[in-house]
Amino acid sequence: MALEVKLENIDESDKYLYRARTLKIRISTSKTIRAPIRAITNTEMNAKATIPAEIPIEADIGFVNIKLSSGQRRNIKAFLKKNSVYNRIRDSIYYHLLRMQYFPLNVVLVQPTQPAISLLKTKHLKEKFLRMVVDLQIRDLGLNVVTIPWIELTPKELANIYRIYRNNLPDDIEVIPILDISEAESLERYLEALNPYLDQIQFIGVIYKKIATHKASYDVLWERLYDKDIAVLLIDVQREGASDIVPKVASPHYAEFIMGDITAEWVPFGGGAQKLPKRPVDTVIKFFDRSKLTIENLRDFKWNYDDWIDTIASSLNYEKTVIDALQNYPEAQRNPEKLSIIKAISKVHEFRESRDEFKRSQKYINQTDSIDYIKEKEALKKIFLGQKRL
Repeated sequence: MALEVKLENIDESDKYLYRARTLKIRISTSKTIRAPIRAITNTEMNAKATIPAEIPIEADIGFVNIKLSSGQRRNIKAFLKKNSVYNRIRDSIYYHLLRMQYFPLNVVLVQPTQPAISLLKTKHLKEKFLRMVVDLQIRDLGLNVVTIPWIELTPKELANIYRIYRNNLPDDIEVIPILDISEAESLERYLEALNPYLDQIQFIGVIYKKIATHKASYDVLWERLYDKDIAVLLIDVQREGASDIVPKVASPHYAEFIMGDITAEWVPFGGGAQKLPKRPVDTVIKFFDRSKLTIENLRDFKWNYDDWIDTIASSLNYEKTVIDALQNYPEAQRNPEKLSIIKAISKVHEFRESRDEFKRSQKYINQTDSIDYIKEKEALKKIFLGQKRL
């Protein structure tokens, strides 16, 4: 059966400017996901594999984000012209999907970087790229969700591409257009072009931009979609820095109260060896503080929690490997392997704690109690209600 997104509740309490909302995403006759929720990325799954311990991951949505470049690694032109490059990328995605096979929903995005997009200079190259990427998702990977990457099509071209794929693919395959929100006026034109299809679209992907500097864009997104049965998938969300008022706020949890039903954190292009930090390692490694919804460096995290090791290890099954790495974190200053492990612990800890916190916030939003939840969290309280600076 086809995916189906339905609004569950919009918080109409008028106690802050935007309306948080909950959605039901029906995956099958027996499985429904609720949003807002956090997807797990291939980068976070890599982090899990880096920790030498069996730490189970529960996730509702897996998101594989593969980036094509204009450079030597994953070159977009080589992807289009060389079987060997195409096959390597296909196999890499397949490997990530194998690790995510037990999650209810998996989504793949093969997204060119900005320099790579500029290499798709002609209509022919753009059509070729989309044809190959869509075929990769459907026939090579057997997915029932297909993304249309952002490649700077015009609004009319994107709407036409969506129409063609929607009309020609089976009904049980969902098509997700990906949008860039760098410019609010441009975003308005894309959403206007897609307007005739909003009753068919279940998901719209949005490449994240800093909320504080793109308020007009997020407002357009909210105004157009907040009361629609469409899930907004926010892609490449930076870990922190979304707000200038509270720079340490965890960006996914801020976006939840603007317009982000499903958030997937930033996936780096990858490659290169782990570099040892020049600054003290406890100012470089950062952890998610669930009580405040902030990202704190380890030095501050230790200051905030006397039992900081227990606070982190408790969400990672008190694995001995995790506890040892935390107790001996200064060794990561000069040991690349130990630095990789403690950074991986940070990522996995954040995903597990953040996902659980999203599920907790759903209950508040669903009961039209968003404001009570915001008041609980120092970072959100400062941003939305102007309380004392953190």
